[in-house]
Amino acid sequence: MAEPMDSYEDHGLNEILQQAEKLTAEIDATNELPRVQRNLRQVLEAGQQLLCRASQGVAGAPNAETKAAVFLGTKGVDITKLSDSIQPLYNIQTIEGGRDTISETNIESFLKLERTTALINVAETTASNILAQLEEKIMLQVDNEWKRERAEIASVMSGSLKPLEFDTQIYDRTVEASAILSKSSVTYAYEVDRYNQAVINGLPRANLCEKFELAAKNSNDRHLQELWTSIAEVTNGLGGEQLDKNALVKKRSSDVYAKNFISRAKKHLQHSFFTKLTREVWERLGETQTGGVPAVIPLIRSYIALKGLGSIMTLEQGAGDAGPVWLIVYLCLRSGKAEEAATYMKENIGNTEFASILQAYSVTGILPYDVECKLRVDYRRSVRHTSHDSFQRAVYCILGGCDVEDDHSEVAQRLEDYLWIKLSVLRYNSDGAYSADFLTLPLFQEMIVEKYGEHYFDAVKQPYVYIQALILTGQFEAAIEFMSRVSGMKAHAVHVAIALQENHLLLTSDPKSPILFRNKEDPPGIRWLNYSRVIVGFVRTLRGSNSKDAINYLHFLRTMKDKDGTDLFSVCVSDLILESRDFEYLGHMNPDGCRTPGLLETMGINVLPIIVRCASESELRGLTEDAIILYDLASKHDDALRVLCRVIAKHVSELPLPESARQRIRKLAISFAERYQANPPKVSDMSQITTFYILVDFMTFFDEVFSKRYETALTVIQKLKIIPLHESEVEKCVRDFHGFQEEIRMNVPDLIVATMETLYAKYKKLKDTKKSNYFAADNGVQDNQFLMEVKGQAKALVTYCGIIPYFMTGDTYTKVMQIEVQMN
Repeated sequence: MAEPMDSYEDHGLNEILQQAEKLTAEIDATNELPRVQRNLRQVLEAGQQLLCRASQGVAGAPNAETKAAVFLGTKGVDITKLSDSIQPLYNIQTIEGGRDTISETNIESFLKLERTTALINVAETTASNILAQLEEKIMLQVDNEWKRERAEIASVMSGSLKPLEFDTQIYDRTVEASAILSKSSVTYAYEVDRYNQAVINGLPRANLCEKFELAAKNSNDRHLQELWTSIAEVTNGLGGEQLDKNALVKKRSSDVYAKNFISRAKKHLQHSFFTKLTREVWERLGETQTGGVPAVIPLIRSYIALKGLGSIMTLEQGAGDAGPVWLIVYLCLRSGKAEEAATYMKENIGNTEFASILQAYSVTGILPYDVECKLRVDYRRSVRHTSHDSFQRAVYCILGGCDVEDDHSEVAQRLEDYLWIKLSVLRYNSDGAYSADFLTLPLFQEMIVEKYGEHYFDAVKQPYVYIQALILTGQFEAAIEFMSRVSGMKAHAVHVAIALQENHLLLTSDPKSPILFRNKEDPPGIRWLNYSRVIVGFVRTLRGSNSKDAINYLHFLRTMKDKDGTDLFSVCVSDLILESRDFEYLGHMNPDGCRTPGLLETMGINVLPIIVRCASESELRGLTEDAIILYDLASKHDDALRVLCRVIAKHVSELPLPESARQRIRKLAISFAERYQANPPKVSDMSQITTFYILVDFMTFFDEVFSKRYETALTVIQKLKIIPLHESEVEKCVRDFHGFQEEIRMNVPDLIVATMETLYAKYKKLKDTKKSNYFAADNGVQDNQFLMEVKGQAKALVTYCGIIPYFMTGDTYTKVMQIEVQMN
């Protein structure tokens, strides 16, 4: 029985040995698993060491070193050899540390070391500059990304859908664009200044749209030039006299306004397209080979050949060399050449009926109702279903105003084409003729803003595309509001708003309303713009840099009123001046009483309401010194003296420390007193100016007391006759006390204490003099007389202090009594 057991054990050991050798071979073949060169005893000792380290920390929570050891062990790092592996890192010398000190006598080594040092310094400086530039670019990129995401979030929240795919160049906001904007802003400001001067002087006003268009042409921004060209052409002759809000809403919602606007917008799009078509053809004459007499049809055929449009298989070709019929007709209509299209249809195609329709369309831009009905019937019966020529379907829709939901994506490759086709199919329904299947301008405006919106037009990346869609559909308020939210276009937004407002085309709302909103009772397409917020928001960027330009822009708010009926110009200019505290814009008062006009008066602006408002606001904000100067500047002497007396009474008994409020008030009060003595002010209450002079004398008295010139101080107080210095004056001073204003009465306690201290100082001086003259019999009687006189003056003050009906603190009575006791 033993042999089988021994053979079983040998077999089991051999199998275990083979498995161990197999595992060893696998470990040696790969480096994924670490080889631990330890025996069992070493493993036990390492475990005990880890346990001891873990027990030193919080119970139940391994410390950081234990966690690190466990983590490194799981990654196959031999912890016992880790210190030996790290040690070479400490021996690496830096560039600075690796340089040896060279003696200055070794010229060659010294120069080599200096060269190395210079190279290292250059490298370090370059590295620091690169890091700084990189950080700046990263922050700029983060800021741009945030602005883009913010705009996209706003667009999504506005209810828009998906971006409209138009072949339009993306507007690039580069450094050059910012420089162009600055140049344009300077030109804008110049035109604004000239316009305001014409308004102030009563001269004829220029058309700001045309002036700003010229300013844009001086820049190199093609998008800006196209924007102002479209605004100038669309609004030319569209404005009129100034109307109230209800009348302007009625005008903007009328069919007459819609007809005039659509006509101007279509003409602008047609003129722009034909100009581009002509330029492209004439720039590549070698390829087009126009030849012959220049005319519209040959020019359009050359354009078709240049663009390769004639190779479209679905186009209907005319007989002979007539070419693609409907494509040529469409391009004629798109260029505003309907008469040439009629001639082409008659001479080359022989279709005199359709030629007469085109001829009638070229005269008025819209066909008679019966002709439109016939075209609609033909389109529904045959053209829409049987024609494969997309340009034929587009021509029928343009002439007949049918199938308004079709965007004609095969024809309209650009936004301008899309807008022109949509404007061409718009109709007016004042007589109720179009009962169905028609589109009006207000409905199209709502479609652009509500159905599509900013996200649909990808307005974040292509701002000018969306702006053009708004301008060419007559939504000026929405375009201005969008531009004011786009970085780099705020200056353009405010000038578009100014130009349209001066032409009486904008619907402006109350200054407290949102920047863009609409009322529930308003017709479709009507929105209100907070014009004042647009102006004020732009002016904030000019504060501190060019205040004259800021005032020029605020001048456009002169006709708008706030809730109190005050014109917003005065309110905003007052806020601007109060914030900057630059009162030179309002002028200043000279020592001789003459007033020097400021910047506002040189601009022909009535500054009196502005000065009064600034003065009252300064007084409410506690800026009393500014209020005094402004009231005086506005010749409001009663108010100036009222505030000045209150301020003097507050600081009259304070110590005259350098650069203190008391010293400023004293200087101001003396300047007023000198000027009023030379040129007496016109005041309604003469007691006010009397109080002012008394308070100025109070300050003089306290100045003498603080300077220890007691005799002069007593002379001043004796002349004032405010408080008694003799028993016979007590009753009179008590009676006069009731006639003084509060500013004088509130300083009487301090005046009594200061006078008592002055008398005590005089008393001590007399006592000291009497002791020094003890052996002089002649002077003894005289000194006693002076002492008795001073005591009498003090007694009169004590009596007055106890009789006057005015509340005084206990400290005042205590001080007066203590001084009297010391004198007795």
